[in-house]
Amino acid sequence: MVSNRLFLPLIALFIFVYTGAVFANNTLKFSEIVIVGNERTSTDVLLKELGFTTKQQVSTEQLEQGVQNIRSTQLFSAVSFQLFEKADDSGLVITVVEKWTTIPIVKLSSGGGVNQLALGVYDPNLFGNYIEAGFQYERLGDTNSGVAWFKDPRLFNSRDGLSIQLWKTARLRTKFEQNHDAPIEKTGFLHSRDKLFFGYSHEFLNAFNTEFYYEYNDDSFSDELVSDKIKALIAVNGLPIDTTVHFLGSKVSLGQIVTGSQTKDGSKIDLSYRYGFTSTKGVKDFWEVNLDVQTFVAPTPTANWAHRFMAGYTGTSVLQYWHYLGGLDRIRGFANDRFAGRYYWLSNLEYRRILVERDAYVVQGVGFLDAATTAETFNALDRVVGASVGFGARLILPKIYRFVIRLDVAAPIKKEDDHYISFGLQQFF
Repeated sequence: MVSNRLFLPLIALFIFVYTGAVFANNTLKFSEIVIVGNERTSTDVLLKELGFTTKQQVSTEQLEQGVQNIRSTQLFSAVSFQLFEKADDSGLVITVVEKWTTIPIVKLSSGGGVNQLALGVYDPNLFGNYIEAGFQYERLGDTNSGVAWFKDPRLFNSRDGLSIQLWKTARLRTKFEQNHDAPIEKTGFLHSRDKLFFGYSHEFLNAFNTEFYYEYNDDSFSDELVSDKIKALIAVNGLPIDTTVHFLGSKVSLGQIVTGSQTKDGSKIDLSYRYGFTSTKGVKDFWEVNLDVQTFVAPTPTANWAHRFMAGYTGTSVLQYWHYLGGLDRIRGFANDRFAGRYYWLSNLEYRRILVERDAYVVQGVGFLDAATTAETFNALDRVVGASVGFGARLILPKIYRFVIRLDVAAPIKKEDDHYISFGLQQFF
């Protein structure tokens, strides 16, 4: 009879040998990795995203994640791989279909009673090296704005990233009475801002990214371009104070959204915090925190549930740093800036379904429910102040980077408004 002292070590040895054999069976080693179809994009870019080289032991999970990393760049309309045997070795062939990525920006949007025209150009794959640069002019209502930017997500061939942005913006803001069902104007102003942004990011894991940044804002206000009614209100309420603020901030991103041919799957959480140092007399330093959660579920290859939840707080009473929510890009069916407050939360739920799919284009139908709350105190966040329901359509050109034409029709079900139709380029979120 075998004693326990001998029996237990034999079991342990058996488990060790068995699991090692299983692990070995799930491990691959390639003598050759071949990239096919990248006429513009550097092969080095794809190999860096792949995350492994020849002669390395690679698990099937690492292989699938590496291919997904290539898809996640969104530089390709299709990415596939194939294994092949070569004498005593094995090889890997990755086939990609490149998108056209030098994108002229011609954007016409409308929502919440505001028309937006944007003109410019950008390329997320400059010189085939997965570097992004671009500039844009924007006409929003009667105001003119511009931005130029540069982004390198793989700085010095590492998982570090650099982002630089230069902004000169102008916005006509209208602040509405929050305690009325109908949109009643309370005050307004022309808000002009010069902005400089430097960001440095690091990707620890595919589902764990961080960013640290510095932002400079120089804000000024006037009654130019506002209506006579708003000018009369400004005469009573005055304009916000001109401010200069230096921000130091950080952002943590958790999770990963997997992009398929026309669907997405997964979740991502962005949590950001920044502290503002003011150099304006009478304005105290303050801090802000913001949360952005996006979740996608694809029950079938042609259907997608999409949900966005956002929430935030600003620690200042200075109006330009309040949160403004409206029909242009937050809650459809309402005037732009319809809701405003120091605290807010926002929910957008969409069901997207492909109606027609061809190689050159895709038509997608959408049903949605939007809801939001803004408040001046935390305790008031437990109610819904605005909500809308509606339907829409999307025209997608798969071979052009992020090309989506959007049309939505919304009807308010909480509060009143008459801005039913919004349209633009790209998905609402």
